[in-house]
Amino acid sequence: MANVAPAGFVSETPAPGKTTQAKGMVTDLGAKLISFDDDKYLPGEPSPLPRFPERSWKPELSHGPLSRLACVIVLSIVAPMRPLRALALYIAVVFIGGALLAPWLCWLAQTFAHTFPRIANSPFHRFVNRSLLGLALIGIWPLLKSLGVDSPREGGLVGPAGNWKRLAGGFLFGLVSLAIVAGFALAAGTRRVNPMISPAVLGEKVVGIALTAGVVAVLEEILFRGAVFGALRKVFHWAFALVLSSMIYAIVHFMEPAKLIGTVTWLSGLELLPRMLGGFTNLHAIFPGFLNLTFAGILLGWAYQRTGDLYFSIGLHAGWIFWLKSYGALTAEVPGATTWWWGTSRLIDGWFALPVLAVTLRLFLLMPIGPRKGRPA
Repeated sequence: MANVAPAGFVSETPAPGKTTQAKGMVTDLGAKLISFDDDKYLPGEPSPLPRFPERSWKPELSHGPLSRLACVIVLSIVAPMRPLRALALYIAVVFIGGALLAPWLCWLAQTFAHTFPRIANSPFHRFVNRSLLGLALIGIWPLLKSLGVDSPREGGLVGPAGNWKRLAGGFLFGLVSLAIVAGFALAAGTRRVNPMISPAVLGEKVVGIALTAGVVAVLEEILFRGAVFGALRKVFHWAFALVLSSMIYAIVHFMEPAKLIGTVTWLSGLELLPRMLGGFTNLHAIFPGFLNLTFAGILLGWAYQRTGDLYFSIGLHAGWIFWLKSYGALTAEVPGATTWWWGTSRLIDGWFALPVLAVTLRLFLLMPIGPRKGRPA
């Protein structure tokens, strides 16, 4: 009995000696480019897609270029949404979840006030910061897994063998770059060395600052470069992903302490969170503070892009933190100083830091550094 095609469908029987094929390649995260070449594959040749059965019913449009173009468009839109959805969910959980968790941590600290009085007497915004940081750290690995990262190596974490020089080089690079800013600021008289610090206190502060610099640099590079930049790089061109991830990095670091008025309720974190981002209402704080933080993020991300691992980025970040913390702890502000140009104890909130960061980036790009053999960039 002859097959009769329903309306809107056609029956297809491949011509002898030829098989209709579609040659294309789509990555697991999105269609970058698909090219089709009909009638190219001869019988017996391996083809990238399975052959249609001898007789099959399919829409008439499936023979034309329009359906192929539609497939490309749909795949190019739908496939990249997975990493974006994962990243958006991660950010929502960190900020909203952290704001909701903060009051409970505050109440818990009050319960053990007799044991931990210092923690219990902390201002509420610190509980918000710690809640955000805790959820951010807890969610790093689930975020990386959702992005298809199956091993630490794919997130920029490789064995330390042979990478100590790269780590030390990054640390020295960061240390020298901000030492230049600090040196000029001290020479200009905007800050002065604090003479009240004893050698014992100085040694204690330096050890604490070094530990802080190491821990914060490792955690933030895994988060912002390994996870956030890595996620965006799977969707967008790496240069656009670099700028976007650096702006996210700057936004997080642009949060400032905000005082809670009244008693702590379970909504206090959500009420305080917008006020912690109040710096964005100050144009003088955005320029140059936010601009410098974004530029610093670009330099850190570019180091990861060039080397293929996080060691140089971690060293560079640790060197910056060490100088920032040391500069703030060992110097004091001079009344009437031109902080808009030289910056405050944070150094990077002044305009002078911007050309120094630009020169640092230029020197880094001139360095003969790249991925090690056998390691993808």
